[in-house]
Amino acid sequence: LKVLKDEKTTTEIDNSIPGLIGKSKTIRDIKDQIIHLVDKETHVLILGEPGTGKEVVAKAIWDTHRKEIDKEFIPFDCGQFESNLIVSELFGYEKGAFTGANQQKKGIIEISNGRMLYLDEIGNIPLNNQGVLLRFLQFGEWKRVGSTKTNKSSIQVVAATNKDIHNEKLFRADLRDRFHEIIYLPPLRERKNDIILLSDYLLTKIKKNVSFDGSVYEQLEKFPWPGNVRQLEMWIKRVCRKHKDIQLSWDEIPQILRPDGYIDSPGFDFPDFPIDFNNYTTELRLHALDISDNNKAKADRLLGLKEGTMKQWIHQRKQRDK
Repeated sequence: LKVLKDEKTTTEIDNSIPGLIGKSKTIRDIKDQIIHLVDKETHVLILGEPGTGKEVVAKAIWDTHRKEIDKEFIPFDCGQFESNLIVSELFGYEKGAFTGANQQKKGIIEISNGRMLYLDEIGNIPLNNQGVLLRFLQFGEWKRVGSTKTNKSSIQVVAATNKDIHNEKLFRADLRDRFHEIIYLPPLRERKNDIILLSDYLLTKIKKNVSFDGSVYEQLEKFPWPGNVRQLEMWIKRVCRKHKDIQLSWDEIPQILRPDGYIDSPGFDFPDFPIDFNNYTTELRLHALDISDNNKAKADRLLGLKEGTMKQWIHQRKQRDK
């Protein structure tokens, strides 16, 4: 009877948060934490290596506790701005507060009042500016840059970082104590029994009618996936750019498309010549978009391009494809 009850409980947990893919104990524990220890007022800190799916967890919190009352899921990427601009983007600024502040601007905190805000990579907030975030988390109080007026907002903050929260060179020691719940998202190598579920889910999303047989899954479970779920997703997208309407075995996947075929090679992996240069640069740009989660500004930085280049390039591709 107890076994049946336990099975029913885990099934209910799995079904209640379908967007968080996995049935390993660690993922089920996270789902249970989201359901029973988080509510619509809980400040949550999500820890995990790059590519583990921290934003997926944040969206799961929003879906579970906020979807019915918030207009939309609001992400703010602290890595998208120069470190000295993050505070003014968060809390806004008054006209004349600094050079270039030609008019008053509302910050994301003011705009998001009454809702949930996802702060990605809070490790980019300078140490000497973290005090204003601490005060906001504890009391809901904030000031625009250049103002003496204290304002109050009611916001549920869900934050994430891939950096060591205990590193006092990066984080104030008391920052983590301002969060009511801390969720640790394990790397993919620590939950390899989720790889089949994740792969099937990602293949379904791509809609190329590609599937894998058991020999592929066997090899995927052996690979360490240093880039975690994001790397797995990138790899599946890469396979699906070449294939469609097929079930693949491991022997049918060429060496260049295997995960260990391009991750483990040291230094820069030069292509074989001759090459189609335009096609090669297109692949580089698409790859940069993949690993930056389609963030065009991040892709520009990864490729060393002038800001706005990728945005313009994507617009030109869309116009050309019409």
